[in-house]
Amino acid sequence: MRSPIACLLAFGLALAGLATVAASAQPEAETAPNAAAAWPGCCGLEPWAQPGPLTAKPRDTEGLFGGYGYLVGGSSLRHNLGTTSKFPTAFQNLRNPLPPTPQNAQRGAAIYAAECASCHGANGVADGPQAAKLNPPPAHLGWLAQIPPEHRDGFIYWSIADGGERLKTDMPAFKGKLTDQQIWAVTGYIQARLPPPKAR
Repeated sequence: MRSPIACLLAFGLALAGLATVAASAQPEAETAPNAAAAWPGCCGLEPWAQPGPLTAKPRDTEGLFGGYGYLVGGSSLRHNLGTTSKFPTAFQNLRNPLPPTPQNAQRGAAIYAAECASCHGANGVADGPQAAKLNPPPAHLGWLAQIPPEHRDGFIYWSIADGGERLKTDMPAFKGKLTDQQIWAVTGYIQARLPPPKAR
């Protein structure tokens, strides 16, 4: 006849064995990558040039910034709305549904070359053939690295889709000209070439 201690030891060993079998039967948790966080720096693309100081050009308007707010080209109001995440709330939580793949980046690059490079330039420094005709000048795209990462998708999508008429710039609205998938492809491409943010 077994002693009570021997019975307890046998029972404990049996429970430990069952726990090991149960643990090995559990499937491993799958983690989906965050596409918004993965786009910057993906696909081996050369980063946009970091924006430098620009000379402001006067504009015949009595606006909030008196026509002299061109920090990095484009609308200083848009720049402020982006860096403070105060752009329209309907866009703030949008996430790019396209995964950061070379194929999607190439698709975005082709659309960018056809629709955006004439103003923003091939390297995002606002030196396209149409840029000199615009006032305010087109934005340098490197400054988008200053947008909080959680809002970059929505901000870039909003900028492309809505254009600049309400901000008194010549940026055309592409909603209706490009499909949502095309706008997202360009959004991903622009993010794929973002430089690391400058240290403060």
